[in-house]
Amino acid sequence: MNLETSTTVAEVRVKWSNAAAGLFTGKALLGALRRIGLHLQKTVMAKLSGDMLQVRTGNLRRSTFYQIGASDREAVVRVGVDLTKARYGRIHELGGVITRVSRLG
Repeated sequence: MNLETSTTVAEVRVKWSNAAAGLFTGKALLGALRRIGLHLQKTVMAKLSGDMLQVRTGNLRRSTFYQIGASDREAVVRVGVDLTKARYGRIHELGGVITRVSRLG
């Protein structure tokens, strides 16, 4: 059996080949993925509470989530921010320009 792992800022991915079908699609795999996802989410939440980003409302921290996906040959845990709850999350992570819109009235 061959295992291939890759990690980015947003996900941990494990692929396997030459293994019996269904070998990794059990409760043990899903349990491990949940623990990894929860740990990554807690790490992100701690980073959002640090000195760099001062917490004002807690919306960005509360909008973090983790998501598990699994198939016969691959498993993925993704960590992210729900941009419908905190639109500014992407700009904190990737940078950018915020243009102020003037309001008349």
